[in-house]
Amino acid sequence: MSWRARHGGEEHPCSPHPGPAGLRVRLRSEVARPGWDEVAPGTWVLAVPAQEVEALLHVRTVGRWRGEDWLVVEDLGDDLLLEHLGGADPVARAAGATRVDRGVWHRRVPREEVRSVREAQTLVEV
Repeated sequence: MSWRARHGGEEHPCSPHPGPAGLRVRLRSEVARPGWDEVAPGTWVLAVPAQEVEALLHVRTVGRWRGEDWLVVEDLGDDLLLEHLGGADPVARAAGATRVDRGVWHRRVPREEVRSVREAQTLVEV
C-alpha cells in the first residue's frame, strides 16, 4: 500500500501526516525542485497542508486468486504474499490462508497463479 498526491499538476509519492494544525502531506521527488529539501542523495521532499494538493490517493495492488480479489502485501520474487479482502473467515481458511490478526488472513502463493494484478486507487477527501 502506498500514497500518491497530485500537486502543481504532477503526481508524487507521498505520506500524509495528521498533526495539531491538521493533515499535512509530505511529497517526494527524485528530481530537484525549487523550494524542496534534499533529505538524501537523489531524494527531495516538500511538506504542504493537505488542502494544497489537488488529489490524495491511497494506492493498493490487488490481484485475483481462486476467483476472489486479494490484496498483494509483498512481492517475494516467484511468490506473492496475499491478504484476503473478503472479510469472511471461513472463505479465507478454506483457501489455506493463515490468520495473522483478527479478520486478517495471509497466504503465500506462486506468482503465476495470481491473475489481473492491478493498482486500485481510492481518492481520499481532504
